[in-house]
Amino acid sequence: MTTPLLLESDDTDMLWKKLDAKKAENDAKQRASDTIVPDADSLVYDSYYDRLKSIQDRSTSATQGAIAADATKKQYEAAVKAAELQRQQQKALQDAYNGMNSIAGGGQYGQAYGAQGGGAGWGSGGAQGVANVLRAAGFPESAVPTMMAIAMAESSWNPGATHKNSNGSIDQGLFQINSIHRGNSWYPSNPTDPLQSAQAAFALWKGAGGSYRDWTVYNSGAYKKFLQAAPPIQPYVAATSAGLTYAQVGQAQNYSGVPLSSARQQVLSISRQVLNIPYVWGGNSLQTGVDCSGLVQQVYSRVGVSMPRQARAQATTGVRVGSYQQLQPGDLVAFKWAGGYAGPNVVSHISIYIGNGQIIEAAGGSRGDIRSLGNSAQDRGAIYIHTRFPGE
Repeated sequence: MTTPLLLESDDTDMLWKKLDAKKAENDAKQRASDTIVPDADSLVYDSYYDRLKSIQDRSTSATQGAIAADATKKQYEAAVKAAELQRQQQKALQDAYNGMNSIAGGGQYGQAYGAQGGGAGWGSGGAQGVANVLRAAGFPESAVPTMMAIAMAESSWNPGATHKNSNGSIDQGLFQINSIHRGNSWYPSNPTDPLQSAQAAFALWKGAGGSYRDWTVYNSGAYKKFLQAAPPIQPYVAATSAGLTYAQVGQAQNYSGVPLSSARQQVLSISRQVLNIPYVWGGNSLQTGVDCSGLVQQVYSRVGVSMPRQARAQATTGVRVGSYQQLQPGDLVAFKWAGGYAGPNVVSHISIYIGNGQIIEAAGGSRGDIRSLGNSAQDRGAIYIHTRFPGE
């Protein structure tokens, strides 16, 4: 029988301790070989954060700079385009105004006074010429015969007539406007221009509450022997940048030939004043200047129709229709211009329809314009607004 080997207890403990230590060492080596990314706790946090923050700051600054530069470039390009558009509009409207001023049909005061800026539609003068400029100046049809008679009694329908008074003042032009009125904004720069004389006469007539008391020949009754029926409305041709356009002097008939109501007739007559006054942004005076919505508001107020001040609000009045063929002269045509101040989807321009596919507008140039609706993007997107007038 073999005797078992007896081990001392101390030796046994030592052996197991050595084995445990060896195993722990091997486990540590294995873990070290399996580690790819060091523990976060082993990194020097402040150092890495400072470096990354600096890179981030430079990147953010560069991005913001690029955005700002791009925005500035776009603003500059938009400003250049806007300036060029305004220049083109001003040239087109000035061309239209020059063309209208040069209208003349011969006769004693035709070509001569047309070349001086003579009145729209003055033509060969006479009864027809006087009636034309009275209508263009804004007089209602009911006042035209009386004013024609006053002009005959005052100047014998001679735009160049001049009379010196004993008090040193001077009466000049077709309606003998006295020089004591020289300080008024409506006083004619050229008293011998038939239209300017008629516009000054309109200012006096309106200022007197629609009466003729400022003319001595009316107060004395001397005008009565010259009273006659007013000649019919006479078409005239105006040259614009888009070619020739046809319009009526003062009052007119609509495209179907049906006579217009009195209110619509007055709208056409009064609105023509925009052809002879400056465009003024925010302007609200038919004597010193208007913008597009100012023209609409002022013209409509003269016939008893109250309108809001802004184009976008005016475009919500009345009833929208599908085409200009459904409009009557005196209705409104509004536009959502891509380059308009209010943006491409908001009405920023409005005009008055005068019939036959034409509008009259105050559109940012030196004078107003009559033009035909065309095939441009802005015209194709026009909003047609039929308005109810008093008496209809």
